[in-house]
Amino acid sequence: LGCTFPSHPVMMGKKNAGLEWRIIITSPGESSTTDIITFETAPALFVTVVAITSVGIIICCGFFYYIYRNRNEREIALHDWRFTCKFILGCALFNGSSYFFF
Repeated sequence: LGCTFPSHPVMMGKKNAGLEWRIIITSPGESSTTDIITFETAPALFVTVVAITSVGIIICCGFFYYIYRNRNEREIALHDWRFTCKFILGCALFNGSSYFFF
């Protein structure tokens, strides 16, 4: 078991003096080597995480396909469709990161 320190930033200051500080509050926490989700240890949770992750990736890929396919339409062409496609692919990768907690 190792020790972790989750932190929480808080803004403090005096309004009249124009002083402002960012205080970081840390508290000790325990980490465990058994914090892994496997089909053997928690089958219902494992299936739930895989299902939600897969649906999220499919939805993001669907959005990407729709925007990329219709990029010549006026409504999409007037907006930054390249950035939007990259953002949606980033969301798909972010969803896919849930697969690495197993």
